[in-house]
Amino acid sequence: MNRIIRAITLTATLAGAAALAACETRGGNVQASTTGPADGQPVTKTVYVAPKTARCVGVAPMECLQVRDHPDGAWSLWYAGIEGFDFKPGFRYELQIDEYKVAQPPADGSSIRWVLKRVVSRVPASE
Repeated sequence: MNRIIRAITLTATLAGAAALAACETRGGNVQASTTGPADGQPVTKTVYVAPKTARCVGVAPMECLQVRDHPDGAWSLWYAGIEGFDFKPGFRYELQIDEYKVAQPPADGSSIRWVLKRVVSRVPASE
């Protein structure tokens, strides 16, 4: 009877140690990059920014840029902002941006990242 109890105890101990070893995260690539591109190659695009932001709801209520990809296209909301771009209300902007795909975005973040290349034009809005 003692042998059976010892065998069961030894088996349970080894199984527990194996399970704990499988959970170890040291040395692995466990940090997801939220700023690096998935494919490493940005796509350069031209976007147009409206002279005022619009109320929108992401994780919480916030102000979003209104953007479009054609001068006469419909406005859509851009929640993520544009890195390097300092928006000033009252101006229409034409921007050249680099668009990156984010490899492993956070659950509440965008899978696309825009980085300003240059401001093509900044024109006062004629409301």
